[in-house]
Amino acid sequence: MRRLRTRTAAFVHDLCMIPVAWLGAYWLRFNLGDVPGLYWDTAVSLLPLVIAVNGAVFWYFGLYRGIWRFASMPDLVRITKAVIAGVLISAVAIFMVTRMQTVPRSVLPLQALLLILALGGPRLAYRWTRDRALYVGGAQSVLIVGAGDAGEGLARELLRDPALRMRPIGFVDDDPAKKGLEIRGLRVLAKTGKLPRVVREKRAELVLLAMPSATSEQIRRVVELCEDAKVPFRTVPLLGDLLEGKANLSDLREVSIEDLLGRDSVSLDWASIRNGVADKTVLVTGGAGSIGSELCRQIAEIGPTELVIFDQSEFGLYSIEQELAAKHPQLKLTVCLGDAVDQRNVERTMATVRPAVVF
Repeated sequence: MRRLRTRTAAFVHDLCMIPVAWLGAYWLRFNLGDVPGLYWDTAVSLLPLVIAVNGAVFWYFGLYRGIWRFASMPDLVRITKAVIAGVLISAVAIFMVTRMQTVPRSVLPLQALLLILALGGPRLAYRWTRDRALYVGGAQSVLIVGAGDAGEGLARELLRDPALRMRPIGFVDDDPAKKGLEIRGLRVLAKTGKLPRVVREKRAELVLLAMPSATSEQIRRVVELCEDAKVPFRTVPLLGDLLEGKANLSDLREVSIEDLLGRDSVSLDWASIRNGVADKTVLVTGGAGSIGSELCRQIAEIGPTELVIFDQSEFGLYSIEQELAAKHPQLKLTVCLGDAVDQRNVERTMATVRPAVVF
C-alpha cells in the first residue's frame, strides 16, 4: 500500500509539472513578458491534450518503477527519453489539431528542457536531502589515498550507500597531473606526502587506502604517514581478491602484516612458538611501529608473563598500550620510551625487565 501511494504521488507530481513546463515554455518564448492573447488561448486549449499525451508516455516508459530515494543517472536518462518521446508525440497531435498555427516551433524544445529539469531535479534533490540527513547523523569524514580506479570506485560506493556512515572529503595522490582535479565531486587535494597536513586541515577522522595493487613499500610509507598524523586507517581488499570476486571495494579491513611485509603468510608452528614465549617476559623493540605493533598483538594472544614494548614514539606506545590493555586486561604490560641505538638506555631497560625473549 505504501509503495502504491509513493507511485501515485510521483505520478501526480509529474502531471502537475507538465502544464508548468508547457506554459513556462511560452513565457520563455516571449522573453519572459506577456504572452499575446491569441497564443495564450491556444496554449490553454491544448493543455489537456499535452497533459494526456505526456502522462501516458511517462507511464509507458516506467518512470514510476524507480524509487526517488535511489534516483541516479539511469533514472535521468529514462526521464530524458520519456520527455523527448512525449514532446514528439505531442507535436504530431498538435499539428493534426491546429496545423501548428499560433503554436511557436521553439515552444516544443523549451518545453522538453523545462520538463527534464522539473522531473529530474526534484528526484535528485530528494535523494541528496535523504543522503545528507544520513551523513549529518554521525558519519565519519574520510580521506582516500589513491585517485585511480579503485579510489573512484570506493568514493562511488561511499557516496551511494550512506549506511556505511563514511563521508569522503577528498583524495591524496602522488600523480601531479591529478592535483586539483575532481572525481565524483571530490577534489584531489595534495600529494600523498602531504597527508598529515591534509588530515589536520580537513579534520579527517579516517584514512582509506585505495591502492589494491600497491607494493609493500608504498603501503608502509602511507601507514607511517597515518601514524604521524595520529589518524586511524583502513585499506581496500587486495587486487587479486577484487578480480576473483572474493571481495568488494567497500569491504574495508585493517592493514595486515602481509601487506607490510609484501609476502604471503606462512603457516607457523604455533605449538613451538607458545613453548618459547608463554609464561616468559618478552621484550619487543620498535613495538609501536607498523610491524612491531602487529608482533605485539600476536604475542599478546599467546599469553606471556609480561610483555615489554620498547619504542621511541611516545604516542605509538600509548596507542598500542591502550589497545592491548583493552583486549587483554589480564596481560602485564610495560612500555619503555627510548631509542634502540642508545646503548646505555637499552642496557638499563634490559637490566630492569630481564626479558627471556627479545624481538
